[in-house]
Parts: sequence; C-alpha cells; structure tokens
Amino acid sequence: MAGGIWKTQNKVRPGAYINVKSKNINTRRPNGDGIATFPLELNFGESKKLMKIRRGDDLFKKLGYELEAKELLLLNEAFKRSSEVLLYRLNSGEKANASLGDNVTVQARFGGVRGNDITVTVRVNVDNSSAFDVLTFLDTVEINSQTVKTLNELKPNALVEFSGTGTLTEVAGAKLTGGTNGTVSSSDYTDYFKALETADFNYLALPTSDNTIKKAGINFIKRMREDEGKNAQLVIADSDADNEAVINVSNGVILADGTVIDKTKATVWVASASASAGIEKSLTYAKYDDSVDVDGKLTHTETIDALLKGKFVFTYKKGRAVVEQDINSLVSFTIEKNEFFKKNRVLRTLDDIVNDTHYAFTEFFLGKVNNNEDGRQAFKANRIKYFRDLEARGAIENFAVEDIEVLRGEDKDAVVVNVKVQPIDSMEKLYMTVVVE
Repeated sequence: MAGGIWKTQNKVRPGAYINVKSKNINTRRPNGDGIATFPLELNFGESKKLMKIRRGDDLFKKLGYELEAKELLLLNEAFKRSSEVLLYRLNSGEKANASLGDNVTVQARFGGVRGNDITVTVRVNVDNSSAFDVLTFLDTVEINSQTVKTLNELKPNALVEFSGTGTLTEVAGAKLTGGTNGTVSSSDYTDYFKALETADFNYLALPTSDNTIKKAGINFIKRMREDEGKNAQLVIADSDADNEAVINVSNGVILADGTVIDKTKATVWVASASASAGIEKSLTYAKYDDSVDVDGKLTHTETIDALLKGKFVFTYKKGRAVVEQDINSLVSFTIEKNEFFKKNRVLRTLDDIVNDTHYAFTEFFLGKVNNNEDGRQAFKANRIKYFRDLEARGAIENFAVEDIEVLRGEDKDAVVVNVKVQPIDSMEKLYMTVVVE
C-alpha cells in the first residue's frame, strides 16, 4: 500500500500520505512499542531471510548456539530490552558434510563453520537388529534421534539433511567438515534492505563501521519514511546525518564481565531499547543493562558538545552506563521541524500517529467506505478514539475533538485530515531556587 509525505494533492496510487510538522514553536513527542531489526554475520542459521526470533526460542537449533554464547553477543544485548527481534543473517557460506558409507551423505542444513561441530552416529538398534538408530549431535549435545530401516526413512532435522542411494551401515561418529562462513559484501546489505521493504519494523540497527553501508542505510530509512509511509528510525555509529530518522551513537559501554560493547555494537541495544520504550517513556538516563562503565568516556564539556551535535551518548553514573539524553541526529531546525523533533520520545509518538493512521486507513477505510460526509465522520471518529487512547497513555495532552478535521480532497476519492497534537516529553531538567531566610 502506498504512503509517504505529500506537497500537492497529486498522488496516483491509493494510500495514506501524511505530513508531520511543528506549529510555529510548540510541538512535542512520544512512542509506541515497536520492533527492532538488525543484520549479523553468523556461524550458522538460515541465510538471506528475516527471522522472527523470540526470547526463549531454542537458538541452539536455529543458530547453533545458546543465547549466552559469545557468538550471539549482540542478539543477547538486544534481548536485554526486547522480547522479539527481526534478525537477518547476511552471510551464507559452504555447508559442512560427511559420508555415512557408500553413497550415503549427510549435510548441514545451513552454511557456516558451526556445521563443522556436527557429528552423526549410526548404530544397530538394540531391540531390532534390522533397524538403525541415527543420532545427530552438536558438540556433545544430542539434537535428534531416529530409528529407521532404510535411508529413505530418514527425515531431515534441525541441523542436517540426508541423501544418497546406498544402504545404511554402522558409523561410529561421522564429523561434518567443510563448513565456511563466506564473506559479506555490500550486496548482502542491499538484499537485507529489500527484505525490510515488505516487513513491519520500527528500529533498524546497523552494527557496522562501513561508511558506504551506513549511507545506504540512511538513504533507505529516508525512503521508507518519505516515499513508503513507514516511519522508522535507523541506529548507526558516527554519522553526520542531521535527520530525525537517524540515531547517531557515539560511544559504548563495558559490561560486568569485562566485555566491551563499542559504539558500533551498542547500536543494537539502542534500537531494542527504543523499540521497547513505549510512547510513555524516554530513554534519558536509562541504564544500560549489566554495564559497569562507559567505553569512550566524555568530559562534561565534551558531553555538551556531543549533544549539541545530535549524538546519542552514554554517561557513567553510580557504577553504571546510562543514556545521557534520548535524542536523534537532527540539529538543523526549521519552522516545520523544530527542536522538539530531535527528542526520540516525541518522535516515537509522531511516528506512531503516522503508522497507526496509515494502518487504520488502508485496512478499514480504503476502498471500503464511501467518501461522503458519513464516511469521513466515521474515519474522524476512528482517529478521535485513537488520540483519546494516546492521551490516556500519557503520550499527548489537551486533545479536543476540534483538533481534528476530516475533509474531502480535490479529487472525489481523496480525503484530507488536519490534526493538532501536543505530545508529552519526559522531565529532564530541574531548575530550583532555594531561599534561606
């Protein structure tokens, strides 16, 4: 479904085209729960596909490791805040394989070096000498066990697939070999962005230092917001984007076990924390889970300079790393996008308004409801209910029915909606005077 911003009422495709502007000086913003996504180079797992990974999933079978393994460090960081993420494996690599006798082969389901840690054992069943027990191990953990009489009866499991035309014989332990991770190129990121075009997501982290890929990510997120009607944010490190769609992380943290989460890796936590913050919360002074220090500490003067340049920074406070201020990279303000647009809580609310209105219109009104006064009033009632809910959740304030109007557009099939909103931000500064008499 088409969407994006509009300057004149000249759109061809049916869709919802929504502009968000500040009225003179006064505007603010919040957020709704969202979905974080990020791409990684992994040692195992399905490649070139968005995987919905939930906290508690059996990652040992999906990705070859437990969540706490160092190989899944960034996924573990994401789950400190999110219960679900969209993960994309960038690399493919060669699949490990082994022979189980004449014309019988076992091959890892996915490419990657973790496939080299798979072992398959074939032994005669103790209760039926004409049958075989076929066991698949990852390291020393048994993942699958099957009892069959012929090769054709063998079913693929979470780790391996079987093939061939021979007969099964006893094999003490066939260790798979030849698995490789392959290399990642810019085209792999292009494929990732393409996959995201038809997915629902709110925060995209790119844990990479490659400037070409970061620029491609910036162009992608701008296109999603301006042309596709998907209001999401990109989280990257060391950017000069100067755009509300981009969160620019400029330092990292140190975990209790000494692990350094540098600014590039920290983008994943920032995206996940933003996704779970909700339209009622700000990340300002939010503690980075399990942190004990900051990687790349800034002085007071450096912190002020970083904030003025639109940088998302961590500060050391009472034995933990905390978010100094929940802001994005926007620093060039205009009448249409004033200084409030740099505050991520406010932007999360505005993005939620855009995304929810786009969804409501395309799902329940587009092509289904007449563009007459009754139809427009029905849409207005739908939006009033939504804004009342935002107000009840503490995302906006002072909303009145008069703040929204739904009008017929220049074309017979067009609807124009004008809304005034006052998003709520969180308390961040205290100015206090104590008078001693």
